[in-house]
Amino acid sequence: MHGRIDVHTHLLPGVDDGCAEVEQSIECARMLVEAGYSQAFCTPHIWPNLPHNNPAMIVQRTEGLQKEFERAGVPLKLLPGGELNLRPEMVNWSREQIPTFAMKGKYCFFDLWIDKLPPFSGRWWSICRGLD
Repeated sequence: MHGRIDVHTHLLPGVDDGCAEVEQSIECARMLVEAGYSQAFCTPHIWPNLPHNNPAMIVQRTEGLQKEFERAGVPLKLLPGGELNLRPEMVNWSREQIPTFAMKGKYCFFDLWIDKLPPFSGRWWSICRGLD
């Protein structure tokens, strides 16, 4: 596939603060295609207050939305991922709990809405370096 790849979207409907319904996801996907995108990662928030947002659910919901896109004739390939936030309780997560790009166990996407890295961030970097 040729085209741009969006590495951070909230296309999965009803999962977090992104698209609310499938129709809205389809509308956003059509806009991405019109802007030259051929692929997009579905990266819902991975927050303690959203316990249902985990790798297994993200894969399942991404596959389901891909089928909806195919039915609607939207030529956007979806891949699973997740938007991690640096939180102290997450440093003890297992590899299976950490969503990576395409769930391939190699690269993570972090939301860094902070001015200064917290003291426990070094532990996160070592966990992510060990993913490959």
